[in-house]
Amino acid sequence: KGGTAVVVFLTDARANIDRAGNPDRAKAMEDALASARALSELQATVLFVDTAQRSQEPARVLASAMRATYLPLPFARSDGLADAVRAAAEA
Repeated sequence: KGGTAVVVFLTDARANIDRAGNPDRAKAMEDALASARALSELQATVLFVDTAQRSQEPARVLASAMRATYLPLPFARSDGLADAVRAAAEA
C-alpha cells in the first residue's frame, strides 16, 4: 500500500545566507521565498514547523508561500512533532 509523502521544515525562518553562500539576510529571504514558491507548485503536503521562541512574520510568510501547514513549536518535542506530521499526512 502506498503512503503519503510529507515534507517537513523545522526552522526559525531567519534566513541569513543567500544561495551564493554570502551573508545577506535580505537576499537570503528573497531566495527562501523563491524556493518556497517553487515548492508550492509541486502540490506536496508540507508542514512548516516554526522553532523560534516567538513566532515571527517571516515564518508565516514562508509557510504561506509554500502552501504549508504552519505550526509554531518553539520547543519541538518528538511526540508533538510526530503527531503534527501524522495529522498533516492524513489531511
